[in-house]
Amino acid sequence: MTVYTNTTKAVMTSFMLLSLFASGNMACASDNNNNNEPEPKRRKQTRVPILIDLTDIDEDVTAAKEPPQKKKRTLGGQEQEQGVLEKWTMGSPLIHQTLVEFQEQSSEKYRALKELAPSLLPMQLTSFYNRYLVLEALKGHSEENIRALATGASFLFDGLCGVGSYAQIIEALQKNGGKEIRSLFDILKKNQNVFFPKHINEEERVLIIKHLSDAPTSFLSYIAECVTNMPEGKESLSAYVGKLSNQAMLFIIGNSYYKEKKLIRAKAILMRLHGEGFFPATHELGSLSSQQGDEENAKKFWKQAAEKNIVPSMYSLAKILWKNAKTKEEKEEAKQWFAKAGEKNHRLALHHLGHLTYKEGNTAGAKKFFEKASVLGNGASTYALGALAKKAGRSELAKVYFEKAKEQGYVKPTAESKANKQKSAEVTLQAPSKRDNVEKFLKKSQGN
Repeated sequence: MTVYTNTTKAVMTSFMLLSLFASGNMACASDNNNNNEPEPKRRKQTRVPILIDLTDIDEDVTAAKEPPQKKKRTLGGQEQEQGVLEKWTMGSPLIHQTLVEFQEQSSEKYRALKELAPSLLPMQLTSFYNRYLVLEALKGHSEENIRALATGASFLFDGLCGVGSYAQIIEALQKNGGKEIRSLFDILKKNQNVFFPKHINEEERVLIIKHLSDAPTSFLSYIAECVTNMPEGKESLSAYVGKLSNQAMLFIIGNSYYKEKKLIRAKAILMRLHGEGFFPATHELGSLSSQQGDEENAKKFWKQAAEKNIVPSMYSLAKILWKNAKTKEEKEEAKQWFAKAGEKNHRLALHHLGHLTYKEGNTAGAKKFFEKASVLGNGASTYALGALAKKAGRSELAKVYFEKAKEQGYVKPTAESKANKQKSAEVTLQAPSKRDNVEKFLKKSQGN
């Protein structure tokens, strides 16, 4: 603006000098025609393109700009591809806008949605609003969840729920992680006839899925077993599943008190659940009694739970029976409970069966039990296989087993670990010295 002012002054000065040199007649003519000629001349002089030139070189002069126009946001690559997502919008601005927000929220999530759209976004949903609800529900999930949902979306939509409930289920699963969603779908697929008999309606099916999503994943198989043997009564199937789900959550709370050594609180919760027929709590009461040195009550609780197919109780009952067995019949009863737990793939029970079978002189039978337990991740059994291989003169194979046992978490017990042996959930093995034979090694593996 400074340059502009100085230039204007220079122009005016030049104009005044020209006026002084003009003749008197010219001056008079100029005065007489003041209202006609000078004004056009002034307009011409003031319209000299100085402003244009100065604007280009003066940093203080800002050229006038048009206000920026808002660009229409579009889905990346959709105009060219016309893929499933573009078809899913059905020309609806609301659905299109939701997809744009989805993309802006997380590019990874949007990429997963775009990749899995054929599974997650069924074209049977013909309502604009239902499609919008589905997308809104998916927005609340992580990328991992979206990929997990895709594994069971078609199963849900085709077999369990209809147009209106699909979005409800997706929204209900927002609180779960990807692994939990996959586990839930696995249980539902394996037990479809158990959880969804033909006589129940769609609303109750949605309630069952919601209740199962609230339950701890580790209890889904137990809930399925309970529903299979559901007692007759007035209680609906969805209400029964909801009750089991709540009991499972309460059990988690009671078990946490038990681990924190808050035994009074733990026992109060566990006794309540035991009275309601929730047998995992019965098993924990047996463990609590055993910890307090009350073996009689421990045996009683474990037997009640074992008879209701609680596998850890089968193993615990077998151990306490074997420990106190004085007759052949008592030992035989203990072996039967070991065998029942082994049939349910309880790896510690399989290891004990291998040990007992070896003591009876049946090496081939023992090896089968050890192999099955090893596959299930029991490092003790893997090490036992190494010991058997070493005895048979197969040193290279023995090394393989010993190395695998390490990978499975096997460590040589220390003085501290021996003191805490009763608290350990895994049977640990002490590597035999050069003077030890296999029989002594297997005996040590049982803590005898």
